[in-house]
Amino acid sequence: MIKLPLTSDPQRTFTTIVGDTRYQVTTRWNDRAQVWTMDIDDSATGDQLVAAMPLVLGADLLRSFAPALGTMIAVDANADAGLGVDAGPTDLGSRVQVMWFSPGEVERA
Repeated sequence: MIKLPLTSDPQRTFTTIVGDTRYQVTTRWNDRAQVWTMDIDDSATGDQLVAAMPLVLGADLLRSFAPALGTMIAVDANADAGLGVDAGPTDLGSRVQVMWFSPGEVERA
């Protein structure tokens, strides 16, 4: 499991390794829809694997987009405060964090 190094930059691209694969991840704030979205590309091939996936709390985000990539969950780090709302423009990487479990980790669970 990794915690993605997210920030509230309105558009940010970084690379990360999950399992044995390196991915390029881009996050964007969609002002019109008031939601963060994520694109995931295979760094080796450049193939886009996930496009404009909304980052919403409490669901397996990859399930509908690319279940072969494992499991990704957005969590409210301040759940004790009872907010339980999706990330706003300044919440990504602070109040709302995203955890990514490789397919191997999901199989063992």
